[in-house]
Amino acid sequence: MFETGFLSNKAPLFMDLVSLYFLIFPFLLFVGIFIVHKKKFLLHKWYQLGLFFLTLAVIIFFEIGIRWIGGFKEFLDQSSISHEFFISYLSVHIFIALISVVGWVIILIKSHLSSKRNNFDSPFFKKHKFYGRLLILGLTLTAYSGAGIYAMLFLF
Repeated sequence: MFETGFLSNKAPLFMDLVSLYFLIFPFLLFVGIFIVHKKKFLLHKWYQLGLFFLTLAVIIFFEIGIRWIGGFKEFLDQSSISHEFFISYLSVHIFIALISVVGWVIILIKSHLSSKRNNFDSPFFKKHKFYGRLLILGLTLTAYSGAGIYAMLFLF
């Protein structure tokens, strides 16, 4: 897990694996859209739940790995990126990520409760598509800003 990865000669393997997941993550989100366009709503529900828990597992894997190796400081010291810029960028990344994950949880819970009550005419469900688009935007920004963090730490 901590041996050198395959994307960069500086990054540990777990960082490469997490980075690859989040590079394909937006495409996985669009699979969920494709499913709902085919009017397979129950499959869409289970796909979204599965994707959420898979993503949560990847985030936990990443957090354990980062904590285990002592954080970003060692990698940042080897990078040509300024510490101040990196911390600012990382703060924005974390802010967007937190809002997106909380939004995802809210959408999952509200969708589940509305569908359980067969309340598809609720004000929430009428805006579900809009909320989903906002969520995809936030999650995609998070995924690709994470790729920017990888680039700053291991490629520059």
